[in-house]
Amino acid sequence: MSQKRPAFTLVELLVVIAIIGVLVALLLPAVQFAREAARRMQCSNNLKQIGVALHLYHDAMKTFPPGRWGVGRHSINSLMLPFMEQENVYRKIDFSVASDHANNLAAQAMVVPIFICPSDKTAIPFGWAGNNYYGCEGNVLEKAASTGANGLFCNNSCVPMGEISDGTSNTACFSERLKGDWSNSVVTIQSDNFKGPAGVITADEGMLACRAVNYSLLSNQSGSNTGAPWLFGTVAAGGGYQHVAPPGDCSCTFPPGKSSLAATSAHPNGVMLLKADGSASFVPKSVSLSVWRAWGSKDGNEAINQ
Repeated sequence: MSQKRPAFTLVELLVVIAIIGVLVALLLPAVQFAREAARRMQCSNNLKQIGVALHLYHDAMKTFPPGRWGVGRHSINSLMLPFMEQENVYRKIDFSVASDHANNLAAQAMVVPIFICPSDKTAIPFGWAGNNYYGCEGNVLEKAASTGANGLFCNNSCVPMGEISDGTSNTACFSERLKGDWSNSVVTIQSDNFKGPAGVITADEGMLACRAVNYSLLSNQSGSNTGAPWLFGTVAAGGGYQHVAPPGDCSCTFPPGKSSLAATSAHPNGVMLLKADGSASFVPKSVSLSVWRAWGSKDGNEAINQ
């Protein structure tokens, strides 16, 4: 007489499958969290290397590099290259012509890993090496090309350490901006730049006016190529960022010659920030607006109450 072999019943099998499904559902967020934590650490390391390069540049030149400069607006990134062991890339640049000149096509395509946040997976056109890190232009609506900009990195600025009267630990140096989608046929609110109204004057007016823009209208886009080749220091390609609006806000330009270019990132709920003392930290979107703006100027003498 044969004996029955033990086996799972259908109900038991379904229960086991359900338990495995629950465990996988619980595990996936933990894995994603761990991966993002690693990416954020790499992003922090990138900014710290930029900070080291900036200080080495200052040691050599006695000033920090300009936010953008020269023929055709070369970027601050290009001047940092020799101080971050990227001399081979630096030698490819022809500084006697515009940054977008044919002579610089090879340099435009050379990826510099330090300039890329690993959390931002957005691709840009073939042959153009992107950028996620930008110098601080200040906490007012003036673009860096204006003499009214009060940040550490402005158009043709060469700021010595002694002019940072707010203190290097209280002055923003670099932060993040998402790479653009490179298409004016779609709207990507966090990375596109939008057309704001004319006549805005104060930071509060600019921030509120930008938030009121109808982002769904394609005609309100003023640019989608943020993160263009790191070689480009032009305003359209994102030559800098500003502390007008808090991290994660939208970015706008306001005629004539004003802008609010917000720090943005692919990290959940905030951005990485490099200060002039070389320290890098994560700043949440919920940061006090007064503190965020105070960090934006190099010599505003604002009181910072965190």
